[in-house]
Amino acid sequence: MNGIDAMQALCEDILKSYDARVTSVAELVSGTAKTLSNFAAERQEMSKTMKADLTKDKADRFAAVNQSLENMKAAHKGMSEALRSSLTRDKSDRFAAVNQSLVDMDAAHKAMTEALKANLAKDKSERTTAVKQLVADMKAAHKAMTEAMKANLAEDKSERIVAVKQLITDMDAAHKAMTEA
Repeated sequence: MNGIDAMQALCEDILKSYDARVTSVAELVSGTAKTLSNFAAERQEMSKTMKADLTKDKADRFAAVNQSLENMKAAHKGMSEALRSSLTRDKSDRFAAVNQSLVDMDAAHKAMTEALKANLAKDKSERTTAVKQLVADMKAAHKAMTEAMKANLAEDKSERIVAVKQLITDMDAAHKAMTEA
């Protein structure tokens, strides 16, 4: 019986081993099925969580972009108003500066006109005085020259009369000598 018992023991061991393997494989299949089921459930839960997170992130990004656009619009509006105010202020400053320049130039022009009028009046007075003095000097010189010429002519007159009388006498004598000869 040794061989039969050994064979029987071997067969029983094989059966036990087979049953253990089948049980082990069944446990593996059951564990794998459970793991796959848990994996699917976890994957679905993770998918839901990720979808919710992505949806929230998308909404947050849209909100951030919209907020950024609103901030840019507000900043642009502020810059626009500041620029408009600055341009208006600069325009009024330039206008005031130009008006002040015109007033200053007008005042300077009036002062220059008054100075020129005063100089012209002074020059006219000086020229009038100079012309009157020149005319008086010319009259005095003419009078002196006339008197000198009259004096020269008066002196020369007696000499001329004597010379003319001598010439007539000489001519008469020459004429007489011609007629007698």
